Amino acid sequence: MNPREEELLQAAQAVLKSVAIPAQPRIVMELMKLSNQPGVDVHQIAKKVEKDPALAAKVLKVANSPLFGLKRSLDSIGQALHLMGFQLFQRAILASSLRDVLQGDRSPTSEVFWIHSELTARCCEVVAKRLRPQLAQQAYLVGLFHDCAISILGRKFPDYQDLAHKALSYRQEAVEEEERRYSTNHCVMGYLFTRSWYLPETVRLAILRHHDGEPEYSDDIDARALAAILRVSEYIVQNYDASGNMKTVEVSEWLEASSGFLDILGLYSQDVVDIEEQFLDAVR
Repeated sequence: MNPREEELLQAAQAVLKSVAIPAQPRIVMELMKLSNQPGVDVHQIAKKVEKDPALAAKVLKVANSPLFGLKRSLDSIGQALHLMGFQLFQRAILASSLRDVLQGDRSPTSEVFWIHSELTARCCEVVAKRLRPQLAQQAYLVGLFHDCAISILGRKFPDYQDLAHKALSYRQEAVEEEERRYSTNHCVMGYLFTRSWYLPETVRLAILRHHDGEPEYSDDIDARALAAILRVSEYIVQNYDASGNMKTVEVSEWLEASSGFLDILGLYSQDVVDIEEQFLDAVR
């Protein structure tokens, strides 16, 4: 990390004395451990979730949402695991658990935040499958968690609501104002949050730097690719997620402004148009 990031992280630690980051639910920790074991028994995973009826209901609600694109309704955890496969099932658990621990935020921005996060996650997956298939799972996590600290800051600080829409709509002045008010920003807070949830380091780095103006910030090639995927995805979902940042520039103009990130992915203007169509087909 560069000196500026270290300074922000130190300031964030001080803020965290009063801003309680929700811990990763125990059931999620157990499932993550199970998933890393060779020859894991999927029935054992299903039994773990079924032991918590509230979690099971939330997982099924998320799994049956349009964003998962299933062609039939699921009515049991065993059926969900069988039809979705472990990776998709694990995503449903993470998404439902994240919503659960952050549900204390009842602000008007809350629903906008969830729509933005869920659509960005799906778009990140679409972009990654087209350009970096090996990063599709991590790209989904980056999209889902990248703005998680906006909800945390909104719950803690009443005066944060006027910044929330700016932060969700990718406006750099929101980050600068966060630092003036709270000595940290939602990117750093998101990094700390995802570290407490044991997400991969490449995912955490992409979240930490997703508002950076230049991509040349890390030797981690995958982290740079994930940051670029997120940049493309946030541009695409602006017209559909109600974050208040409707696209007002031509694709070519935006590509020029984001050229460093797009070079990483080898994208041109028509590519972005095609990916947007892919995304819409996936979520219709």
